[in-house]
Amino acid sequence: MKEKAIKIKNTIFTYEFLRFFIISATAVLIDFLILNYQVYVLKFNPFFFGLFSTANIISASISIIFNFGLQRIWSFNHKEGNILHQAWKFLFVHSINLVFFNGILYGMFSNLGLIPPVAKIVSTTFQMFWSFVMYKYFVFKKIDNK
Repeated sequence: MKEKAIKIKNTIFTYEFLRFFIISATAVLIDFLILNYQVYVLKFNPFFFGLFSTANIISASISIIFNFGLQRIWSFNHKEGNILHQAWKFLFVHSINLVFFNGILYGMFSNLGLIPPVAKIVSTTFQMFWSFVMYKYFVFKKIDNK
């Protein structure tokens, strides 16, 4: 049991994880800044037909492209392989995150009574570790040619 805990610790708490965290935090900041610039400076109507936030779609798309590119090159140093295949895997992980962690967020808010900011911090923390593991072992998995 102790060996498993040490293996998990050694897998997660690395320079690779630190780089992942820096890029992820920067991607969130980019998303936030672009969204607010569009809404408050450019005066974009935040909703399209009352359903979709066009400003959010634009800002999130730019953030995701930034995140994918730098996670691939800097965090996981995975410059080889089919970039389109990796991009689809990356978008798949993002889609799972959107559905699963929105459900967790809702559950913590409605069932546990957590206020939205606290529920968001808890949910985002779990999402961060989940995403790191998925990027490392699924999206940017190193192929051992030995």
